Amino acid sequence: MNKKPLQHPERYQDPLGDHYKSVQSQQERRLGKYPDVGTVYGADYLTFKPLGKEGEQFLGSSDGVVGTTLEPRIVNGQPGFYAYDGRCIALFEDEALVEALEKGWKARCLLAYSVFKAEDKAITGTAVCFYYDPALGMDISAALEAFIGHLVDRICHRSYLKLKLSQDQFAKVIESRGEWFLIKEESWPKLPKGMVYYRRKRTLSDRMIDAANRGNKGCLVASWTGFFAIIAGIVLLVWFFFFR
Repeated sequence: MNKKPLQHPERYQDPLGDHYKSVQSQQERRLGKYPDVGTVYGADYLTFKPLGKEGEQFLGSSDGVVGTTLEPRIVNGQPGFYAYDGRCIALFEDEALVEALEKGWKARCLLAYSVFKAEDKAITGTAVCFYYDPALGMDISAALEAFIGHLVDRICHRSYLKLKLSQDQFAKVIESRGEWFLIKEESWPKLPKGMVYYRRKRTLSDRMIDAANRGNKGCLVASWTGFFAIIAGIVLLVWFFFFR
């Protein structure tokens, strides 16, 4: 009986090895087509104290709703957040955002949530800020704008997101033209004793107020139309069940 010679260990090849190497090589080539995400894009939450009585009134009033645009500017060497009417409502110190502004990057900031401290009756705000290099080109810029818009919508619906992107996630955003936005949610920060969340969700009435503040007639009309449609629906339901 003839026995087959034993295969030398050095000559054994994993049948899946070539496949894994091929997949890894394809992934490396795919990610290599795009710039390093950390050098062209950034996003983070930034907590700030309001500037004087005017800033406190802004956060505590109907002006300071979740999703309100806070325009970041550097005026006389001092970075600050400015309201829709040009008021400086807070100063901030954040190296990454300041560096992005100094480079001429496009930045978008909005109020993510606010916190009330009962002891001294003070309100602090937290902005979510996105910024990227517009030199990336129109296609990538458009993808990032669409992606940021989806994240803003999730934040306005009370989501606390993990904002930092991996290189693979950055590639998915570009390849999907901004329609991939499956960023994980994280637990809301636990507040110290004596502090409560003042606002962390954008309501229908908040949308109406913000549209009125910005003078956006289209959004305002649409918001009021939706509001009256809801009221009409409630009235019809009451009539159907109790007065028909």
